[in-house]
This record gives sequence, C-alpha cells and structure tokens, in this order.
Amino acid sequence: MLKKLVTKEVLTVLLFGLVALAFLIASFDYTPMASLFPKIISGAVLLLVLVYLAGHLLRARKDAGARPESPGGAEGGVKAGLSPKRHWSVFMLSMTAYALLVYGIGFVISTFLCSLGIPYLAGYRKTKVTFFYALGIAAAMALIAKMFDIPLPKGFLVDLLIG
Repeated sequence: MLKKLVTKEVLTVLLFGLVALAFLIASFDYTPMASLFPKIISGAVLLLVLVYLAGHLLRARKDAGARPESPGGAEGGVKAGLSPKRHWSVFMLSMTAYALLVYGIGFVISTFLCSLGIPYLAGYRKTKVTFFYALGIAAAMALIAKMFDIPLPKGFLVDLLIG
C-alpha cells in the first residue's frame, strides 16, 4: 500500500508544494501590494497540491479494497493515447515552453497560447470551448493585473515591436 502511495508523481507534487510554501513564506516580507500576487499563486498551488494528494489517497484506498480485474476486462485493457510517462514529459516540456514564452512574448499572450495548447496536448479536441476558455483566462489575468496595478512581463519581442 505504501509503495502505491509514494510515487514519483506524488514526490514531484510535494516538491511543488514545498516550493509554493517557501514562496508564500517569503512573500510576507514584501509590501502589501507586491505580496498579493505571490500569495494568491502560492495559495492556489498549495490548494491544488492538497486536492491532488487527497484524490491520490482516496484512489489508493479504493484500489486497496477492490478486487483485481482480469487482464481482458473492460478496465484491464490497454488505454489509448500517450503513456503516463509520456504525458508527464509533454506536460513538463509545455510548462518550460510557457515559462520561456512569458519572457519572449509576454504574460497574457503566452497564457492564452498555453491555455490553448495544454488541453489539446491532453487530448481535449473541442476547439471552440478551448478557445473561449483560453480567451477568458487571458482576459481575467489582464483584468486582475489592471485592477491591482500588477506589472506583468510584456516580453522582449513585444517591446521590440511596440516600443
């Protein structure tokens, strides 16, 4: 049971949680306006870490009490799509690309592109829904930045083009 609970994914999620906790603690040294964004993001990451860990724990408890399925059963077959290791690699590469795009083309535009790309990479093919979702996320980020007067990275390419 413990081997099913402690996986590489769980350890990685815990690492993200520790980094978010460190940023949350460090943000208390900032001015109230400067600390707002790091506190919101760190709190959201910590909440997502807790949700993930709770879901993982519940799935492990459910799997421990369930009977093993036969290999030819409905759930025992090979799943279509990418393997879990490939999913993890694609996700990490897309997050790295997003971080680089933030400095290249700016926060709002890269958030829009990332919000379009990640659902597609995950297998979600409803492009109209994804487009409006991405547009809403980017608009919400721009609105929050404007409301709270938070300077977001514009990107060096945008600075070169617009000035």
